[in-house]
Amino acid sequence: MQNSESESSTVSSKVEFDVNLTCQKCASKVEDALSSISGVSTINIDVEKQSVIVQTSLPSQVIKEAIQSTGKRAVLKGIGSASAVAELKHSSGLLGVIRFHQTEKECIIDGTIDGLTPGKHGLHIHEYGDLSDGDESIGPHFNPDNSAHGGQQDCKRHYGDLGNINADSSGRASFRILDKIVQVPDIIGRSVAVTENRDDLGQTNTGTSSTDGNSGKSLASAIIARSAGLFQNPKRLCQCDGTSIWDETKQPSSSFFKKRYYYFVYKHTVAAAIITVSYIDTPTLTRSLTPNDFGQSWNMAPTTLATLKRPFQCTHCGKGFTQKANLQRHMLIHTGHFPFQCTICTKGFRQKVNLLQHMRTHGYFKGP
Repeated sequence: MQNSESESSTVSSKVEFDVNLTCQKCASKVEDALSSISGVSTINIDVEKQSVIVQTSLPSQVIKEAIQSTGKRAVLKGIGSASAVAELKHSSGLLGVIRFHQTEKECIIDGTIDGLTPGKHGLHIHEYGDLSDGDESIGPHFNPDNSAHGGQQDCKRHYGDLGNINADSSGRASFRILDKIVQVPDIIGRSVAVTENRDDLGQTNTGTSSTDGNSGKSLASAIIARSAGLFQNPKRLCQCDGTSIWDETKQPSSSFFKKRYYYFVYKHTVAAAIITVSYIDTPTLTRSLTPNDFGQSWNMAPTTLATLKRPFQCTHCGKGFTQKANLQRHMLIHTGHFPFQCTICTKGFRQKVNLLQHMRTHGYFKGP
């Protein structure tokens, strides 16, 4: 684990997990596993709600792994109050998730990245949330004050300078950084990138030290999107296919990231779609709109997302889809077939998720 400063271990935050608890014995095992870790201050477990809330100064991945060491599955539901998330993925096999959550005095940057070469790599917030052309389109480090490049603890630095993260011999970097400059509302819709080299923090006079710390090209970048805070995510079913969170966690990690990546690209990166489609001058967008505007622009999504590649087309009406499964569900509209039927009132539905929601009107709920 890596911290940005020595006192970072004293700053804690609340992290909420869904855990498939079935009895008090399960809860006791989870509590014992968490209590044995230094850096965990309080643990609240609700078996009925299958909820575990931990006050900790550790990365969320460390807490998740501790819970899963008991044989239970854990899904992160929320952190802190204002939160954001970025999902990194590259064809080289690099995968990672970085979360930003706001506390009263600083922003906690909590992440895990796999697939790095061992050693230090620079981490930076970039000005634009445009991934259409990699390094060329995400722009320079976010730097609204026109400051010089520096270290994360320097008084004068780019807003987006987050210092270095350290990958171990397996290529994994788990880190928890505290930053007193970064504010979550300011970075929504921008991007975060990890670089191939160590950032010299602007302390040398060679090469590009004054602009990017000689950190080299970005290995992967991702748009920073809104995320659920504590108690803000009550969902237990995926709205796409009706899959429960427990069934989804059974998927292999590669399938999980692949599924989430495409879902993220085609349905949730509205900011990216607006940037690439609705505006010719991409810098104008990020500078003229506030972060809140991204959250209020969902009405633009159907127009902008319609221009993305949809390889699966309906032979009846020509409508395109990003996934074959979505096309198959759509075809039911033309056939009039309702494969999912309510066992109580026999009402038919085209999608399983709609049937599950309907069953609740009869007082029925299918748990994990």
